[in-house]
Amino acid sequence: MSIIENLSFKFAGLAKKNLNFDSNEAEIIMYGAINLLQTINAILWVIIVGFFTGTLYETFLCSITSSTLRKYSGGVHASSPIRCAIIGATTSGLFGIFVNRIFYKSNINIVIAFCIFSIITSLIIVIRNAPVDCIQKPIDYESKIIFKRKSIILIALITIVIIAIFFINIGHYCHIFIKSMASISIGILWQSFTLTKMGIGLLTKVDLGLKYITERR
Repeated sequence: MSIIENLSFKFAGLAKKNLNFDSNEAEIIMYGAINLLQTINAILWVIIVGFFTGTLYETFLCSITSSTLRKYSGGVHASSPIRCAIIGATTSGLFGIFVNRIFYKSNINIVIAFCIFSIITSLIIVIRNAPVDCIQKPIDYESKIIFKRKSIILIALITIVIIAIFFINIGHYCHIFIKSMASISIGILWQSFTLTKMGIGLLTKVDLGLKYITERR
């Protein structure tokens, strides 16, 4: 049992004891606490990586875009919430460095072309593969249809956001807008890539590597 699960279990036990909750109510509290602590843990890792790489804005934007799409598109899960948070924050941090140090200096036409490529590629992958479930969290057929539709709608909304940022930026070429467009585009492209066999295989190997490192005696 992970640290987060231990804390959630103890919190639920205290609530059951002090507030006279029954087992079902205590279980609901425990799962709610697990989700809350996992979210806080993931955000903290993103902040840590973004702060130390000097790319907090880009890292956070990439992470929130990717995780929002992941909510509906699914994807491979790491063997523990902490490893999942580390992998997510690290990849977002690497993309943040790429955007901050290299990509935003590119010609605006290159940035626009990349955004278009990311949106089209992500849409194709999502239509073909989403949602991707796993043994731990299987998804029934009706839910898959709903999640696929929501994933497509989300990509459409993200596209609108990117277009809006582009028009706001016309005539200014403000770096913050360029970084925003690039970070959002990389976020959806990366999450879509994790829905492919290659992406699943890569993340599985990274997870196994982290597991080996952290559990070595």
